[in-house]
Amino acid sequence: MSTNEVMYHGYVLAPAAVESASGSWNSVCRISWSTGRQELTLHAPGSFTSRSEAESHAIELGKLWVHNRLTGKTMTEKILIVEDEIITRKGLCELLRQEGYDVSEARDGAQAVEIIKRRRFDLVISDVAMPKLDGIQLVEYLRSVSPHTSIILLTGYLSAATAESLSSFVEVVEKPVALDALLSVVQRILG
Repeated sequence: MSTNEVMYHGYVLAPAAVESASGSWNSVCRISWSTGRQELTLHAPGSFTSRSEAESHAIELGKLWVHNRLTGKTMTEKILIVEDEIITRKGLCELLRQEGYDVSEARDGAQAVEIIKRRRFDLVISDVAMPKLDGIQLVEYLRSVSPHTSIILLTGYLSAATAESLSSFVEVVEKPVALDALLSVVQRILG
């Protein structure tokens, strides 16, 4: 094994990052099993700002593929987590990946828009209060470009009037987020 490869449940994961023409980075993960006789390469277009961020995503992508292969799950449900608090964002991503979902992440609404332009999602889970583009503005954008995408808004301070106006097409989950309650909502929405 080379220095950047990782052994995971008998599979060798070799992460890589490929720089795109726009200067962002994409994830690539080579997966080998059965003593190297079988191999698969997963490509995940993204808009990662650094090589290390793309390589970290590549490892998570590989782990998700292995987990799904071992449990028989498929990676059909695609979820985008939009959260400016890194600890919350990473925690939600880890929880949903462990459940077998294909999870991408954005640090704010503006980055989410760029990702949504390149990839379709079944569900977007977004904070409301974020820099650059907040969760309400992101909902408006999603309604115009992807009206069938389900949305969960995470907030500790959404006015009753705003919550009521969004209730017909958005689920609202109060912060601090109870992970089991959020997971229940995700499973109900995605089936």
